[in-house]
Formats: sequence, structure tokens, C-alpha cells
Amino acid sequence: MPEPTPIDVNSMSQTDQIDNPEVLSPVIEHVEQDNSASPPLIHRFIYNWLITDPGLNYTTKKNYQVQKHEDMRTLYFCGGRLRTVKQRPLNLITGVLIVLPAVLFWVYEAQWVWENVSPAPVIIFTYLWCVTLALFFKASTCDPGVLPRNIHLPLNVDPVTHSFIAKVVPEEYSNSISLPHKSKDTTSQVVPTFTKNRETSSNSPGVLVKYCGTCHIWRPPRASHCTVCNVCVVNHDHHCVFLNNCVGIRNYRYFLWFLACSSLTSILLSALSFIQVVHYKFMNDPLLDDFGDSIYKYPVGFFLALYGTVSLVYPTLLWGLHLCLTGWNLTTREYLNNVWGRKHSNFVNVFDTQSLIKNLYINWISKPNGITLMRMTDPYDPGDLRMEKVAPLSAFPTM
Repeated sequence: MPEPTPIDVNSMSQTDQIDNPEVLSPVIEHVEQDNSASPPLIHRFIYNWLITDPGLNYTTKKNYQVQKHEDMRTLYFCGGRLRTVKQRPLNLITGVLIVLPAVLFWVYEAQWVWENVSPAPVIIFTYLWCVTLALFFKASTCDPGVLPRNIHLPLNVDPVTHSFIAKVVPEEYSNSISLPHKSKDTTSQVVPTFTKNRETSSNSPGVLVKYCGTCHIWRPPRASHCTVCNVCVVNHDHHCVFLNNCVGIRNYRYFLWFLACSSLTSILLSALSFIQVVHYKFMNDPLLDDFGDSIYKYPVGFFLALYGTVSLVYPTLLWGLHLCLTGWNLTTREYLNNVWGRKHSNFVNVFDTQSLIKNLYINWISKPNGITLMRMTDPYDPGDLRMEKVAPLSAFPTM
């Protein structure tokens, strides 16, 4: 049998090459081999472990590598152990504003304070700064208490397509429930109520329980849906743009102590810098005659004095606000939705222990952070509905 004549690809036209399967088959096979090839190790380390965007990922071996819900904005770091939100990186700017003055202090001012004042202020400042940075890092990168999705699905879901089988949503999933609680006079108990209008349910007294149509869960008391992160958070206080993270049950204490330590660090930085600038009035320095000469000799010290004063304002005001809120055992959302601007409100703060010291102790010291409710480092189970995409409740008619 004669051997087949070899095909000269170079002498063929482009149309002939497309019509000839013997020419295209090795090209297609080569492309398929390239698509099936795994990315390089360094690429997998950077994008699948160090910095992971679940929407742009190669593998789905862990929960943090899967994000099938729409409009999810979470980025994971170090194998799902740290997180942030995909928005303007104000947390990085905040971190730079924390690190920069400390570096300038240690380079230009620490030695002078150590020799002319005492070693103690330098040690105290360094300790407070390290604690402040650690609290900031913990508050901005840890899980704030995110609730898992699709736990209380109101409709039957196809296990293969994860689509609703039923055509309508039960009416109770559009209601808000007020749990039993004491009234304002503390002598009578208010019975449970159901509010059909979810928009006006925030004016109802007591503890409200709502169904989240986006996450498909009955939220526990004090939990809320964050529109920035697109998740429900336990004891949701607020979304902090400077942390680029929600503040909830698992990082609220870190947030409180971060405000306190940053305020104290700013006070100490400003005080030590002013001492360096005005020391000529208390020490015989022939090279310094007035304040202008001192600023000329210690420009960094003068800059840090102003920097510490300016940076003291915002965290101190915020610290004072949260001192009041924790004294009442209120979250920021509860205060803004039920107390702020309302002279006559029927809101009852059932979480208030009626003791200022006890409320402060609960929020600043004793209240446990709780465990993470969604372990992103666990292996991914393809049948886990918590990780699957389910349409929002608003997309379906109600009964």
C-alpha cells in the first residue's frame, strides 16, 4: 500500500488549511494541551494563596477560592486567613499614616529623647505603636462575623442546577418579627409582633428578626446586611472605610482598643515632639535663641508635633462616640436607626444591663469574639449550597 503523500502546509492557501482537518488537528491538539496545562508554581502561589480573587481563580480546592454569588467583593490573603474588600484601598493609606510618623520618630527624635529626657518615653511610645498597628491589622483583616448563605431557603432547590422549583415565596419571608421583651416601664412584657412592611420595621420596639432575601437566611438579633461587602454580619456595628472591613462581633473589640491606643500614641508623639522643639527655653543651648531657630534645627520634630495633634482629632472623637455607645450597649446601626433624631421613639434597648460599668466591661473586655461561622480554609465541597449562587428573593413573586 503506498504511503500517503506529505502535505506541504506552506504551499497551501489559508482556506485550504481551514478545510483540511489533517492540518488543523495538530494545532487544536496543541491548543488543548496548553489550556489543560497548570499555571507555573509561582503563579499559583501568588494568585491562589498569597492574594486570591475567587472570581479570577484557577483551582477550587478551598472555600476561599470559590465565590459564585453575584457582586461579591472579598479578596483573600495567605490561603483565606486574611481578607479585605475590593474597593478604594483606604486601609493601605491608613496603614501608611500609622507607620510613617513612627519611622520618622525613631530616625530623627528617639535618640534625642532617650539622651535628654528619659529612655522610658521612647519605650512606651514603641510599645503603644506596636499594639496600635497590631490592633489595626487584626481589625481590618479578620472575619467580622460573616454569616453563611443559603441556610434557610424558602423554596425547594434543584440539587443540580440550584434553581428554585416552586414558583412563589411564602409570605412570612417578607415579614419582620419582634421577639418578646420588656416594655419601657419594665413592668410588662410585650408579646411578639409581625410587621409586614419591612421598610417601617426599624421603628418597632425590641429585638427584630428579619429574613435576608439576598443571603437567604433568617438573621439573628443585631445582625445586618452590609451593602458594601454584600454579606450579613453578626452584631453589625458599621462598615469602616478606613479599615476596609465591616465591624462586627469578631473584631469590634479590636476596633475599640485600636481607637484608644491610636489616640494615646498620638498624644505621646505630639508631647515628645513639642518637648524637643521648645526645650531651648529650659536648657542652655547657645545655638538656639528663639522658636524659629529651634524649628530650623528640628524640622522633623516640629512636623511630628503638628502631625500628632492633627491625627489625634478623628480617632479621639470616634473613641468618645463609642464610649457612649458601649456605655448604653448600643451598636452604631441601632443608634442611627432608632435613637438619632427621634425625640419620641418606642425603641427599647433590651441589651442594656442598666449598669454603665457592666456595659463597658461587656464590650471592652469580657464579651467573647465567637468562632468564625464560615471556615474559608476548609476544603470545598461541590454540593455545598452555602457556596452556590442562588437568585435573590426579590426576583420571585410572593404568596
